[in-house]
Amino acid sequence: MSIYSGFAKRSQETVYNKLVFKALDMLSQYVYCSRFNKPFADELKFSKKMLKLYKALNYMEKNKHLEPNMSVAIHHLAKHLYYEYKEGSANITHMSSN
Repeated sequence: MSIYSGFAKRSQETVYNKLVFKALDMLSQYVYCSRFNKPFADELKFSKKMLKLYKALNYMEKNKHLEPNMSVAIHHLAKHLYYEYKEGSANITHMSSN
C-alpha cells in the first residue's frame, strides 16, 4: 500500500495540498497588504474563508497518518479569527436591525 503524505489515496493528498496552497496564498496576500499599508478587501470575508479552510484541513487530517498536520500551524490564528468573526457577524446583525 502506498502512502501519499499520510493519506491512503492520491486524490485525498491532492485536495489537501490545494487547501494548504489556498491558505498560504490568502495569508500571503493579507501580510502583503498589512506590510505595505494597502487596503485589504474585506476582513470579515477573509476570516470566514480562513476558518473554512482550517475546518477542511482539520477534517482531512483525521484520515492522515503522517505528519505534518498543517492545521496545527494555523490553529491559534483560526481560534482568534473565530472569535473575531463571531463578534463581527454580531455587529453586522445589530447594525442591520437598527
